[in-house]
Amino acid sequence: MTYSSTRFLVFFTIFLVSLQCGCGALFKRKLVYVQMTNRVPGQVNLTIHCKSGDEDLGSHVLAPEGHWGFQFRPNFWKTTLYFCSFQWPGNFHYFDIYKKAKSRPGCHDCFWNVGPDGPCLFDYDTKGYGYCEPWNPPVPSLTGKPVL
Repeated sequence: MTYSSTRFLVFFTIFLVSLQCGCGALFKRKLVYVQMTNRVPGQVNLTIHCKSGDEDLGSHVLAPEGHWGFQFRPNFWKTTLYFCSFQWPGNFHYFDIYKKAKSRPGCHDCFWNVGPDGPCLFDYDTKGYGYCEPWNPPVPSLTGKPVL
């Protein structure tokens, strides 16, 4: 291999690594914050368990009106996905709480109210939680119980 080919290969490899690890400031994605608030009626606790493809954020129990959040940097390819299960007495649901490809407008600080019909995202234009979505369809499992 010639000197110029070797040099190109080294620089190209460094470029690819910087994209993957977020080391290069030029390619660093903006930090995203996601917060969920328990708005389930009846003064019941809400158990939340969130994951991405490579990170398990664990289970968190929210008292009525309690909240929990996390932050991360979306990947370069805009395919970042965080999904959560939501459980309270007699109910178990899933929802993609952050899905970059879905392009929820302006969601860098994503504040969700979680209620029985699904999560509602805070809209900075209207100053309200008007962007509501239904729960994901149920996920079948071999045991008959939801898995997360």
